[in-house]
Amino acid sequence: MANAADIQTAWSHKIHFMKSIKGGVIFCVSDSIQASMCEKVGARALIAVDDRTPAIVTTQAAGVSRMIDPSKMKSIMDCVALPVFGRVRIGHQMEAKIVEHLKADGIEEHERLSAVTVTDVHIPKHNFKIPFICGASNLGEALRRIAEGASMIRTKGESATDTANLAAAVTEITTILSEIKTAVSKAGNETELHTYADSISAPRSYVKQVAQLGSLPVPFFACGGIVQPSDAAYMMELGCDGVIISSRIFAGTDPQRRALSMIMATENPKNYDLIARLSENLGVPPTE
Repeated sequence: MANAADIQTAWSHKIHFMKSIKGGVIFCVSDSIQASMCEKVGARALIAVDDRTPAIVTTQAAGVSRMIDPSKMKSIMDCVALPVFGRVRIGHQMEAKIVEHLKADGIEEHERLSAVTVTDVHIPKHNFKIPFICGASNLGEALRRIAEGASMIRTKGESATDTANLAAAVTEITTILSEIKTAVSKAGNETELHTYADSISAPRSYVKQVAQLGSLPVPFFACGGIVQPSDAAYMMELGCDGVIISSRIFAGTDPQRRALSMIMATENPKNYDLIARLSENLGVPPTE
């Protein structure tokens, strides 16, 4: 078993890799055609997902959402030079081991796939050589995932009906950033900082680190209901390091043009003239 210093060093390397994706867009894709399209327009990374609709999952898979078929994931990895992550169920260590065995660049542990435990048990991420992306809706949850070894945090961006929702993503972003400010305000008083850490059920050492940094120690991406260039730019304006776009974008009008417009808006969030022009005549947006 690796010692604490080795674990910390490995985790630092994972975070360094994830920081290379900052400022750009990660696209969820379900086949090699979508993957190639995203690479062509300038995606920073891809997440390989099973894109079957809930209705199809109900009829074909007994209502269980799982990781993508490994053969499809391999075809995605073979056709692009971009980093490719595999989406797995929360707590499903074997799915994660398969993704790592396939030589993917990382793993996304995702709450919208079917649960494999009745308790909130996540994968011990330090046991893997590749980085993890995990969702969080508040600072306490984000720091618990980071303590487990997550190298990137994203919003969950889900409504009460378990569908992707921009309002939910915005709420989670503002909540996490507000709670970070609270931690910063207590940086000079260790007793108050410990009390605050305990109140949000977060490891004290990580809350202290956040208070010192003024940010999460890993990249923070927005996810959920981001379908327009203005949505992507707004996520960056709020303080995110990048955005993750659902594979539902491919169900809308002219997905390649929309994908390019999302990338340009993410990379130029203060260029309002550009964002306005990117938003013109995009057609019908995809539904989440």
